Amino acid sequence: RAATISADASSTALFPAGRQADPYRTLQQGVSSAAPNDTVLVAPGLYRESGVITSGVDVIGAGPDVTVIDGSAREARPVTFEGARGSPRFSGFTITGGVVDTTFGGGYEAFVAKFYPAATGPVSLLY
Repeated sequence: RAATISADASSTALFPAGRQADPYRTLQQGVSSAAPNDTVLVAPGLYRESGVITSGVDVIGAGPDVTVIDGSAREARPVTFEGARGSPRFSGFTITGGVVDTTFGGGYEAFVAKFYPAATGPVSLLY
């Protein structure tokens, strides 16, 4: 049975469990706890991290104007799709910072165009 998992950078939950009342503090915690067909709903906020999106897990931000993934502190791609060819929905984010991999054209951008047609929608890329 598919589950909905919550992530909120401003969460003050003492024991975050991924539920709306006690969400995880990072996007990656939500994705890591998800199973195929689950959805991770990401609340507005600034997420200073890099994440790996896996097969069958949808990750939906609250909107690109209010939900930002900033990978500049990690020296890595802000978002990496791993074993997720065409299956996840990924939308509602602005993605900024991180390392640009010139082999593939840079972070998220190259993968969206070629391999992940479902990873579209309101996503802004800032380099």
